[in-house]
Amino acid sequence: MVSRGITRGGCLRAWFRALAFAAMLLPAAAYAEEVVPAPLSYQVNGSFSTKYISRSTDDPAAQYADRDVFADLRLDVKRPTSGSPEFHFLGASRSDLDGNQTVAFYSPFEDINNTHDRRTTSTVYEAYVLLSDQVRPDTSMRIGRQAGNRDEQVFFDGIAADMDLAGEKVNLSLYLGTAAHFSEVNGHYGTDRVQGAGIDLKPLPGTGMSADIMVVDDEQELPADNGTVHDSLVSFKAWQRISSMGNVSAKYRLQNSEPRDITLKAFAASSEEGGEALVSYFRQFRTQEVRSNELSPFYDVLGQSAPYQSYDIRLRKHFTEWISADLGYFKRALLDAPADQGPFDREYSRKYLGVEVSDLGLAGLSWTLTAEEWESGTRKFHTTSTDLSYVLKKINKREARISVGSAYSLYRYDYYLTLGAREQVRAYYCSAQYPFVPELSANATFEHEHGIENYDTLRLGMRYDF
Repeated sequence: MVSRGITRGGCLRAWFRALAFAAMLLPAAAYAEEVVPAPLSYQVNGSFSTKYISRSTDDPAAQYADRDVFADLRLDVKRPTSGSPEFHFLGASRSDLDGNQTVAFYSPFEDINNTHDRRTTSTVYEAYVLLSDQVRPDTSMRIGRQAGNRDEQVFFDGIAADMDLAGEKVNLSLYLGTAAHFSEVNGHYGTDRVQGAGIDLKPLPGTGMSADIMVVDDEQELPADNGTVHDSLVSFKAWQRISSMGNVSAKYRLQNSEPRDITLKAFAASSEEGGEALVSYFRQFRTQEVRSNELSPFYDVLGQSAPYQSYDIRLRKHFTEWISADLGYFKRALLDAPADQGPFDREYSRKYLGVEVSDLGLAGLSWTLTAEEWESGTRKFHTTSTDLSYVLKKINKREARISVGSAYSLYRYDYYLTLGAREQVRAYYCSAQYPFVPELSANATFEHEHGIENYDTLRLGMRYDF
């Protein structure tokens, strides 16, 4: 396998020697040129948020309900002087108030957290020390649990370094560690590894290019699986700023030396014309099957993903200070349409035209009406969606807002709270958010889904920033 050769080749060994060398140099670089003694006190900033979610359905065969509490904590500990060591933490906890952890029991609200044998689970997403160069802040090193700082979202326990090699025109990134898989059957810590490198080039103002390689060794734990999966992911990206309000970008990825996908984007806006436009194209070249956890994190939910391409066009125009319109088109097309399309392998398109009116007879009151046409196969659906919102007041940048409305989705997906997909869903909602002070706010949402089955969801939350 190509990925096996890359993993054991001399190229990566050279990168990791450089990484170890950087690990020895960075702490010295962070302090060698320190002129003013750093204050002894540290600043602690972050946020703490809680959320209660209650879900129920009136299934004709039986009634189901599920209630959960979530909590998230972020901490950023650092000194005001640049170049001083920093500590960053992000963790989450969840408690199933119903206490039903029996996976054999069917529930439309079953999700990954119901597979644990405990009602309360906690996860640490980030807990790392950051060391940076006082003179060159872009040269830094992170030690501990962290999320990858490149385009690929991977979590690992290890070390990562960013090195400014030519005054912000060339940046080299290296990382190495033990992969953190938060939802893996029979997973054992330390058996999975992730490593990689990336380089960013900025030869001209507004012009950038990057190249990345990530190598993963994922030991498959299920009895039916066979040994360790070796994967490599290589990506190339280029972007160009056309003006202060316009840019284009392209990204191409290869998985195990075979084309995986390509993404093209273009954005432009004009304050004089009062408009903006976004055009994007995505193409997946081959069927994506189960690979390493980093490359197929939702495989147990999505299954295989057939090759497809999608087009997304969005236009927005401000006619006056209080009237604007949105025009859009989205199409998802399978490259080799199977006879029996799965719930996550659909061909469909959506056209829409929306009009938003602000300060509708009252300052802070806005109304949006959207006309849509959905098409899937030989079926066509003409629908409308609407939203009425009122901003009571603003505290700093936070709004006290109340919203009511209704929205239609031909296909509705929820990868996190409910495993599966629902069709032809009409949702009615009411939401409110209120900042008591700049640091403390509360929010609430009630949503009723009307489809083949009816679902009710209540969300209550609070957030404190410090």
